[in-house]
Amino acid sequence: MVPRVPALRALVGSEWITLDRAEKWLKAIGAASLLAQATGLPERSNLYQILSAPTPGHILRRIEQSNETGTLNYQQLQYLEILKEVLQ
Repeated sequence: MVPRVPALRALVGSEWITLDRAEKWLKAIGAASLLAQATGLPERSNLYQILSAPTPGHILRRIEQSNETGTLNYQQLQYLEILKEVLQ
């Protein structure tokens, strides 16, 4: 069950996450937590902002802007691929 937080329910699209979607969301939350520091987003809302990004490109751009070299590593690209499964 998704907590009774309207923003979370809107993000997931329902009150319950079905078993077939649960694995995707679990992987996406894990990927978002591993990318959070690289984005430079505020710690209080970084997971939500990543998971509610319009596209993986928005997250990519945020990482590029936060990084001194403006580059991503291979692992970060893999995390973006995982997030692609749940981003709307």
